[in-house]
Amino acid sequence: MSELKVTVDDVLSDKYQPALAAEVARLPDIEPAVRLRLLVVDNDRIVLRQFKQLLERHGYDVQTASSPARAKRALAEDAINVVIVDVRLQDDESDADESGLELARELPSNLPKIVFTGNADIELVHQQLIGSGERQLAAHVVSKLDGGKGLLEALKDVQTAA
Repeated sequence: MSELKVTVDDVLSDKYQPALAAEVARLPDIEPAVRLRLLVVDNDRIVLRQFKQLLERHGYDVQTASSPARAKRALAEDAINVVIVDVRLQDDESDADESGLELARELPSNLPKIVFTGNADIELVHQQLIGSGERQLAAHVVSKLDGGKGLLEALKDVQTAA
């Protein structure tokens, strides 16, 4: 008997996209006090589109990048206030892929970063960061699977701290 494995790609595929869109639509619109310019980095274009729509609905100015190289180019060309980066930017199926964390390490330490992940175990990602001594690498670690609620709360915290 084979084990059923549901991946982030499955959850965010067209099959599940209506559920995510419905969850996003239920969230109240919130206009931030200061319009932050965000850079969302993820290798999945569906994720980029969904979170761009969500964040723009909440008053944020959003740029997207689907690779570390594109993210660096966007940062060089634009004044970005916060970077939101996926843990896995190369291979969504590999537990060893930490390319998003590698990108976060390369960015200026004073640039706020939020790490988001499709891994349902957020605590595991927290432990990976703490275990590697990089507790301050990201202001928050949030799940992609909660319809954006955690991301909006993290952005509110980042804005308050600024």
